[in-house]
Amino acid sequence: MGAHRVGARRLGGWAVEERSTGLPVGYCGLPLWREGTPEEAVEIGYGYARDAWGRGYATEAAAAAMRWAFEARDVDSLVAFTARENHASQHVLAKLGYAPQGEVETQHGRASFFRVTRAAFEASTAYETASAASD
Repeated sequence: MGAHRVGARRLGGWAVEERSTGLPVGYCGLPLWREGTPEEAVEIGYGYARDAWGRGYATEAAAAAMRWAFEARDVDSLVAFTARENHASQHVLAKLGYAPQGEVETQHGRASFFRVTRAAFEASTAYETASAASD
């Protein structure tokens, strides 16, 4: 995975590239969720081209972004949401240590809602992968 910083009004945002070709395959970012409200939180968000699905990009990029948020920016927890039927993304979140928190209303309708603490992420196998990749 390669990454280039993009975006504003977020802790970080990165274009994700295929290592061998340098071609973009998606993005991963840390926008503020419900910015300016008492519920404001840092969210992990990502999206990938369909032909990049199932190749580990989401887990690898999200783990690196999460590690950076927890260690460099001293964030206590992160949130995420997915379409209720998006089981593949929910599986990625589970590997990253996220726990289901019910459902929330989003601009796209009802969504499954997840939260992860620093301790839960550090206990996940994805943390070990992110640590090894950055060393």
